[in-house]
Amino acid sequence: MPETVQTTIERIEKEAEKILDDARTQARQILDSARTDVKNILSSDLPMDNITKEHDKIIETGRDETKKELERARRKASQITADAEKKVDDMVRFVTGSIKKIR
Repeated sequence: MPETVQTTIERIEKEAEKILDDARTQARQILDSARTDVKNILSSDLPMDNITKEHDKIIETGRDETKKELERARRKASQITADAEKKVDDMVRFVTGSIKKIR
C-alpha cells in the first residue's frame, strides 16, 4: 500500500510539473505576442492630424464653457450686489424712520 501511495504522489507531481511547464510556455507565447504588438504599434504612423484636431476641439469646448460659466458668475455676482445694495438702502430707511419716530 505505501508503494501505491508513493506511486500516486509521483504521478501527481509529474502532472503538476507538466501543467506548470505548459503554463510557462503559454505565458512566454503571450508575452512574445504582446512585445510584437507593442513594437508594431510604436513603429506605426499614428494619425496625428485627427488627434490634434480632437485636442483642439476639446480645448475650444473647454474655453467656451469657461466663458459661459464666467458670464453666469458675473451676472450672479451683479445680482447679489444689487440685492445687497437694496437691502442696505432698506435698512437705512428703517433706521432713519425709527430715529425720526423717536424724536
